[in-house]
Amino acid sequence: MKKKRLFLVIFLLLITALSVVFLFRDSSRGKSSGAVGMSVKEAKDIAKDNINFFEAWTNPVFQESYIFYNLDGVGSAYLFNVSDNYGKAGYVVIGSDGDVVEISKDTNTPVVQALLVVNELTQGTIYEQEDIKAQYLYIGDKKYYVKIEVREGEVTQTLYFLLSKEGSKEISLDKLSS
Repeated sequence: MKKKRLFLVIFLLLITALSVVFLFRDSSRGKSSGAVGMSVKEAKDIAKDNINFFEAWTNPVFQESYIFYNLDGVGSAYLFNVSDNYGKAGYVVIGSDGDVVEISKDTNTPVVQALLVVNELTQGTIYEQEDIKAQYLYIGDKKYYVKIEVREGEVTQTLYFLLSKEGSKEISLDKLSS
């Protein structure tokens, strides 16, 4: 009986983790409906043009892309995961204005940090995939946030988290807006 329970718990955690990954993944390859004047391809080209200035990577290859939004829901930045000859190597963030926001060899990307926040929120709960919506936010100043909407019955609660390598923390919309 205990083995069945353990298997069920592990299975539910695995399903939750996979569903969260698919919630966050931006598989679009072209003009995004929320992006300001730049397609994913254009942002990727800018990243490729600037990647050579970062010598920490050997033969870098761009992997997944993610769109970050401002508080109005308009695309404000693109994040690209980068791998090289040695595996996962870091990430590049391009602002919607075409500026390079950040090039980092840290594999703990803002996307990974957001997934950890969602995992922490949902751990020990029985949320369905459609009960949780997450949106990556970038408002500037190399600070990344995640907006998480959790629906419980008819009520939807909106939470904002400042993503940090030291540990993400919940913040109010007022503090985020200022």
